[in-house]
Amino acid sequence: MPTLPFKFSGYTVWLSVSEPSYVREVMDVFQTSLSLSRIPEPHVTFLYGAKFGSDSEASEAFRNVATAVDGALGEGEEEDRKLKPTGIIADIDGLMEMTWAEISLKASNGLTALQSEAKDTFFGASTSAVVTDDENDSDEDSKAPNMWRPHLSLAYDTISSSTGLTLDRVLTETGKRPGLVEERRITGMSLWDMHGLTVDEWRKVDEVMFE
Repeated sequence: MPTLPFKFSGYTVWLSVSEPSYVREVMDVFQTSLSLSRIPEPHVTFLYGAKFGSDSEASEAFRNVATAVDGALGEGEEEDRKLKPTGIIADIDGLMEMTWAEISLKASNGLTALQSEAKDTFFGASTSAVVTDDENDSDEDSKAPNMWRPHLSLAYDTISSSTGLTLDRVLTETGKRPGLVEERRITGMSLWDMHGLTVDEWRKVDEVMFE
């Protein structure tokens, strides 16, 4: 499997979402047919790249966030529990020293506001100097207002792969599965350690499932 030049970083919080079998299926198709690194779980990144001194410190902050999010979703509108697909993206230009495919999603105003509050809580408890919302953010643009761009990643590949994750391949495989663009319901949250690690080395630290 290829080693991505891009290194993910920090402790990251994922939203777990409803997962019809064809989501995992298309992820497995890309992994096996193109020999790509396996994304461990279908997910939507909620908070990305915080620094903590230990797993226990990160887990404590995560639990505070998960409790607050679960409570707010329980008291809020049903739409706040949903993420609606807006398109399929295949980034073959290598913006982040890799190519990737994703389902782009739209969150409600309520969920977006909740993410902003959760960001303050999570990063406020961390040692991070830079607050980012997404793997697409970098230190260079960290002074700009952060905009959460929810998405469900399907695959990552190297820029140099000439027969790998092409636009044609992404459109072909996703086009076979129209259910990919159905809305997703939030079912829980998980905490992952991504400190300078490759996709294959990501490590789940904690998890909370919602009622």
